[in-house]
Formats: sequence, structure tokens, C-alpha cells
Amino acid sequence: MESLQRMPLSHNPRVTVHDLPIEVLTEIFSSAVSPTSPMHMSGVIHVSQDIITLARVCSYWRIVADQDARLWTTIVIRGTTTAEKLRLSECLRRSRTCPINVIVAPLHILADDYRGCITGLQPHMHRIVQLFIKMNNSWVMEEVINCLTTAAPQLRELTLGIIQPELDVDALATPFDSSAPALRTIDSRRWSALFGGHTPALRTFCLSSVCDVLSILEDPPSGMTALHTLVLHGTLRRASYATQVRSRMSHGSWHGFLARVRNLRTLRLVEFTAQNVQECVTALSRSLEGEPGPSLTRLEIVRPGGGFDKPLRDAVEMAVRSVSGRGKLETLVVVPGEEESSSAADWEGLREFCTVKIGEDDGA
Repeated sequence: MESLQRMPLSHNPRVTVHDLPIEVLTEIFSSAVSPTSPMHMSGVIHVSQDIITLARVCSYWRIVADQDARLWTTIVIRGTTTAEKLRLSECLRRSRTCPINVIVAPLHILADDYRGCITGLQPHMHRIVQLFIKMNNSWVMEEVINCLTTAAPQLRELTLGIIQPELDVDALATPFDSSAPALRTIDSRRWSALFGGHTPALRTFCLSSVCDVLSILEDPPSGMTALHTLVLHGTLRRASYATQVRSRMSHGSWHGFLARVRNLRTLRLVEFTAQNVQECVTALSRSLEGEPGPSLTRLEIVRPGGGFDKPLRDAVEMAVRSVSGRGKLETLVVVPGEEESSSAADWEGLREFCTVKIGEDDGA
């Protein structure tokens, strides 16, 4: 595709898309079916076209699609109908032995049973390099996690999330006004069995509103020790104050967790309470029983509940100074809430240690 972009622009009205060489059309298709946004930073994924749809345009396009297994390596699962299962089977077959990217994202709020689709992926789990799963509620997500027990040696990027419905649209998806935290909690014992603990290539993990993050800190999946990027999305928009208090995490829990992920380079905390963020950055600035934490190069704090008050700013400053002493923190990103303002003067003292970006959410 880069070579195509370097070619001089010209236009010949007599040449149609059907006259393009197979190699050129293949590159166009490849660009169309590839994910167009980072899975882990934004928490969403976009695929502009589906290869099956393109292959049905005409016989020539079908021939082009059939000749290159790479075009079938981005697999989107939107439901559990017979047609969706056939689509999954066709993509798995036509992608042959190529590494695959799998996106599981329902189109509606009904609690479909996705275990059949996940079971169909099991023989191909060793080929998955990106796995993006967004479910509509925690009990369906728990059933999916229960099925993810097969080793995934090539898995590099994992996103697990609960879709956050709009209050005025999907009222049925928010029972008890989201004030029943047990309904959104996944048994922490499930995490240790995730992929049988065998994900040696895993470098990016995004967890979005799936469970009480404390359960991850206290009993993280075995394959997380080599992580480079960790993204944790809180549930401030959906949780009551009582729920937030119950989910408070101690810096002792953060200490133990950070000691296990010493290769971590990017930590992104989205919509946590200010207290929880403060506990995390306090743990970053200390060591537990003499064990150093990770040498972060990028720390992102996005829309903390309660805002960037002085205790939180002081804790962040202490953490930045400490992390810079252990390695080289290159970038600090602070994104205030919609009704909050944070001036450059609040963070001026940290600019000698790293680049400070205010209000610039690269992963929004």
C-alpha cells in the first residue's frame, strides 16, 4: 500500500475497477477490511468493510478474495445466528494458517449465548493475535471468559469490556440504576484460568467496566507479566457513590500488582475515582519490600471522579518524580472531566521531568 501511495496521481476514465490487476485490488481490499482504530486505547473498534460483503459484489472480486488468505484474517462476530456462525466458519477456513484478529461485539442488548462462537474459535486460538470482546452485560461476559481456557501463544492484544448503554435509550440494560455491583462482578478465580495462563506474547491488555479491578490486582492472569500497555476503564458514569466506595483499592494491592508487571511502559486509567487514582500513583512512587515497580514511559489519567484536586496532583507529582528516577517517564497525559478545568500552571513543576499534555485524550 505504501508503494501505491508513492505513485504519481493520474486518471484514465477508460480504466474501471475491474481492470485493476489482482495485486492492486488485493491491497485495496486489505486496507478496507483492516481495523481502523487502536483497539486498546479507545475501547472501540471500527472495520469499514467485511470481506464477505466485498466478495459478493461480482465474480471477479470473489476470485480476488479467494486467492489471498490475509483478506479473511479480520473476523467480526456480531451475533449468534446461524448466518453469523457460518460467516465465522468461512473466515476461519479461508484464512488458512494466517494469524487472525477477532472482534466480538453484539449489535443489540439482548443476552445472546456466545459460547458456541467461542467454542468454534478454540481450534484456532493459537492463531489469534488480537482479540476484542465487548459484551452487553457481565453474566454473558463471564460465560465467554469461562470458554477462554485454550492457550493463545500468539495473542498480543486483548480487550475485554462491557458495553455502556445510554440511559435514555437502553433502559433495560441498566437494572437497579446500576447500583447492584454484584451483578457486574466476575469471579476473580476465572482470571487465573484465562487462556490456561499461556499468553507469552501478550503485550497489551484493556479491561473496560468488566469487574471490580481489585480482583485483577490481587489475582491477575498468569500471562500478564510481560505486559507493555495496561488500560483500565472504570465505571464512574454508571456507578453510585456507594459502589465507588466499595470498589476502593489500596496502594498495597497496587504495590503487589505493579511488582509483577515490571515491563509495563504505558498505564492508562480512565474514569476512576480520584481516590483510586491516588492509591495507584502512590504505589508507583514507592516500593514494596524493596521491589522496584515498572519503568513507565507514559502515564495517562483520564476524567478522574472528583477531579484533579490538590491531593491527587501532589500524588501524581510524587509518582512522576519517582518513576523518572527509576527510568525515563516521557509523557504524562491528564484529561479533566467535562465540567472541570486544569491549567498548565497546575503541572508546571513536572515539565522538567517529562512532557505534560493537558486535555489531549489520544485514545478517546
